[in-house]
Amino acid sequence: MDSVTKGRARLAKYPLLVAECGPQTVKYGKCVGNYFDEVRKHQCSKEFKEMMDCLRVAAKKMNTKI
Repeated sequence: MDSVTKGRARLAKYPLLVAECGPQTVKYGKCVGNYFDEVRKHQCSKEFKEMMDCLRVAAKKMNTKI
């Protein structure tokens, strides 16, 4: 069950990662919110990529995985 413990510890860091990338996360959320009635694939891909790039950098700083 060591993998479960590690997974839970990694999951507990997600709020910190998202907080680290607040502006990118808000930008992505606003994009998705503009299409709340019908979101389509790749509609907000630019914003999503920016958010994920930021999350990867933040995760690397915190010595964790996404």
